[in-house]
Amino acid sequence: MKYSKPHLTFDQQVQRLIDRGLEVSSLEEARRDLAMIGYYRLSGYWYQWRVRPTGHDEATDIPSDEFVGGHSFDETVSLYSFDRRLRLLLLDANERLEVAIRVAVAYVVGKHGPMAYQDRSYLGPYCDRQREVGGATNFDKFIHRNRELLGASSERFAEHVRIKYRGEPPIWIAVELWDFGLLSTFYQIMNLDDQIEVANRFNVPVYRMLASWLICLNYVRNLCAHHSRLFRRTLVNKPGIKEMRRITDLSHLQALNDQRKSKLYPTLCVMLYLMRTAAPGSYWPKALRDHLNEFPKIDGSSLVDYGFPDNWQGEPIWS
Repeated sequence: MKYSKPHLTFDQQVQRLIDRGLEVSSLEEARRDLAMIGYYRLSGYWYQWRVRPTGHDEATDIPSDEFVGGHSFDETVSLYSFDRRLRLLLLDANERLEVAIRVAVAYVVGKHGPMAYQDRSYLGPYCDRQREVGGATNFDKFIHRNRELLGASSERFAEHVRIKYRGEPPIWIAVELWDFGLLSTFYQIMNLDDQIEVANRFNVPVYRMLASWLICLNYVRNLCAHHSRLFRRTLVNKPGIKEMRRITDLSHLQALNDQRKSKLYPTLCVMLYLMRTAAPGSYWPKALRDHLNEFPKIDGSSLVDYGFPDNWQGEPIWS
């Protein structure tokens, strides 16, 4: 199907929203916001106000272009601004967590030797798995990506490694060149004892749980880094919740319905839990709570759109 919608000026975009029933208090401010944020990006925040047929299925039904009454462009921008500040908070925490986990992984695996991370005999059985018969193993993919990141880095220490160590740095240098995705991948191919030791350093009682959390944190980190919407998003990668019953402060997540388990709330709880070890005494938990309490007062919208339960502030993880 060929795309047929025409290009619209910012003034035409404002008028289209007005014609469809969205209230606009200031034409100039709306035009400015559309010019700086973009119609399509903002559409994710007003989508919930588009008219839907009775008995609709939000997952499959396409709503009308018209808006239900009583909502405004200003409300849209308020939701966008709240979401933007939330993304910045999550990037802050993710940086701290990623650095702390890098150090833990390098320290634990480095005890076997500086180059143990490139030696199958020090890794776990998952490193030899293949997605397809005859395809590259998880270990092969890790080694390829590790060398790719080293070769692409413009850091002066990376150039030093390329020259002095012929591109084979010890693990405590290598981890500084990995992205969060490769860090998560390497944790999965580590041997069981090392996985358990790293998990224990962050008070995670099941190593598989930490593996799940790292995949989710990397996914959310990428969403935030690319300025993607968190509001009402169903996460593709979400933390495994089943075994969280073993952690008192996270056990309440078991009671969430499937829809809320797929939203952001469980990930926020996981980040709070990990931050206790990675950054004890940090201002971040309070900054997050303060921000959440500033959610804009808009009919039909609330923190439930992020998967929050009604009594979230009473849960131990938020105290």
